[in-house]
Amino acid sequence: MVDRIKFVVDNADLSDEILNKKFFKGRPNKEGTIVYTFRNNYIEEEDINEDETDDEKVILKSRYSKYLYIQYVQYKTSKKLPNVTYNVKNKLIIHRNIRKDWFGNGRLADLGYKSFVKKINSYGEEFQIDNKRLWNARVTKIELGVTLRLPIKMYGILSCFNSFSGLTEKDIYGKDGVSFIGTNFSVSFYDKIEKMDKNNELFIKSKNKRKLKEKVTKKNYFLRFELKVEKVSGFYNKNFDDKINHLSKIRDNWNYLLYSVGNLYQQIKYIDVVSPEVMDLIKGEEKKPMDNLLKFQGIKSITPDIFFEELLPQMKKEKQSKFKKEYRDFYNDYERKFRHGFKEEFRAKLDEKIDSLLRSS
Repeated sequence: MVDRIKFVVDNADLSDEILNKKFFKGRPNKEGTIVYTFRNNYIEEEDINEDETDDEKVILKSRYSKYLYIQYVQYKTSKKLPNVTYNVKNKLIIHRNIRKDWFGNGRLADLGYKSFVKKINSYGEEFQIDNKRLWNARVTKIELGVTLRLPIKMYGILSCFNSFSGLTEKDIYGKDGVSFIGTNFSVSFYDKIEKMDKNNELFIKSKNKRKLKEKVTKKNYFLRFELKVEKVSGFYNKNFDDKINHLSKIRDNWNYLLYSVGNLYQQIKYIDVVSPEVMDLIKGEEKKPMDNLLKFQGIKSITPDIFFEELLPQMKKEKQSKFKKEYRDFYNDYERKFRHGFKEEFRAKLDEKIDSLLRSS
C-alpha cells in the first residue's frame, strides 16, 4: 500500500560513528546548521525545512518524485520548528520509495503490512535509533495505492473516469493516465507497465524487453490506483485525519487506511462508455455491431422518454407500432448488456487486492 514516503525523526541523535561511516558532512551554514547526506543516495538541492512549509500555501505540483534521499540535520542550538511543540536539536529526514527499496526496481508487487513494518524497522537498525522514537516520526509526504491486474479487455477504462467529487482540476496524460488534483493531494489512475517502461524499470536485465512487454500485456492490463499526499499537514479528509501523520498511525490504522483508499473510488464520477459484454460484441467484427452501439447511445443521449413518446410518433403511422416494438426490444436488450460494466468489474478487482493486503490479526 505505501509507496513513496517522507518522514522526519526529530532528535534522532545519530552517533558520531554512524555519521562518519554512513554520511557525507556538509559545511555549516550561517546559522551553524550542518547537513549530513547519506552516502548511498543521490541528492540535488532542496530546502531542508521544506517539510515545515506554511500551512496556508497550496501545493499543486511538486518536485517530490525527483528527490529521494536520506539526510541528517544538526542545529547549532535546539529550536522550535513549525507544527512541533518541542525543541529539536537534530532530525533525520528519510524520503524514499520504500516499496522499491523493499522489492527492488521492476516489480509490480504492493507493500503489505509485515513488509512495511520490517522496512521501517530496518532504518532503526541501520541508524541505531530508538524504536519508539522512530515510529513516532512525523510523516510529511506519502503515496498510498495499489496496482491492479485487469483483463486486457479493460484497457481504455481510463476514459471512464470522468471527474472526482469536489475537485475541479483534471490532468490527462495521453492514453496512459489521469489525475484529479486537489489542495496538497491528487488521486491518479495510470498504466503501470507504461510508466515503468518510460522509467527504464521494466525487465532491467533482459535484452528482449519489447518481446517480454508484449507477452505480459497481451492478456493483462496493469493499472495503478494511487493517492498522493504532497503535504500531510495540509491534507484534509475525514477518512485520513490523524491516520497518516505519524509512522505509528499508519501501522496501527493499516486496514482502515486500505479501506479508505479503496473508498476513494466511490468519489469518482464514472461513465461506463462500453461494458465488457458490448466490447465482446464489437471486437473483431464489421460494421453492424458498431452501428448498434451508436444507435443505443443515440437513444440513451436523447433519453428513452423523448425518443419513444415524441420522436417515434413522427414516423409512418401505419408502422409505428412495429417500429416501436423493434426499437423497444433493441433498447431493452442493449440496456441489459450495459448493467454490468467495467465499473463493477474494477470494483471487484480493487476489493480483491485490498483484501490481499489487509493486516491479519
